[in-house]
Amino acid sequence: MPQKSYPFEQNGMERVTISWKAFWKNITINFDGKEVGTIPNQKELQKGGTFMLPDGSRLEVKLARTWWSAELQVLRDGKPLPGSGSDPRVKLKQSYGILYFIGGFNLILGIIAGLFQVDFLLELGIGIYSIITGGVYLLLAFFVQKRSALALGLATGLYAVETALSLTTGFSTGVIVRIFFILFMVQGFKAIKELKAEKGSAIEY
Repeated sequence: MPQKSYPFEQNGMERVTISWKAFWKNITINFDGKEVGTIPNQKELQKGGTFMLPDGSRLEVKLARTWWSAELQVLRDGKPLPGSGSDPRVKLKQSYGILYFIGGFNLILGIIAGLFQVDFLLELGIGIYSIITGGVYLLLAFFVQKRSALALGLATGLYAVETALSLTTGFSTGVIVRIFFILFMVQGFKAIKELKAEKGSAIEY
């Protein structure tokens, strides 16, 4: 039975545990090991459920879906619990995680193409350009991890341009995946803003 546990604050003790059966059936919500409520199925989970906790706070659990993603939102008095789907740290991690993946993939592919002189890859233009591009993405990913909105903007713009060029040159393989990657990157802007707001400071560029 899948389950996820969440603390009330960063690095705190896990206090809320949500478990469910396949296809989001029989969802059970526990607080400090004691059941505080249930949600019967996915349909009701998408509507959301609200439960009063013994400490007097209000817990909201909802499965939020868009056409490209789904996230389990767990809010306590309107604020996302650390590690839950709507936690800005989770969304930011997804953004820079995608960038690290893109950077590493380009870097490794470029090294393989150049080192072993793989004709197929070289004919596709993969080589020194891929190595440089991979390095740029890795550098930008590092600064995005440090919550730089500017770095995220540069990375998203660069990847969007590369995606557009791949379409104009007729090399459209994987364009759907590229669009998904861009969507995950873009969500990082809101995450950075929310994390900066937590510290009571403006966004740093």
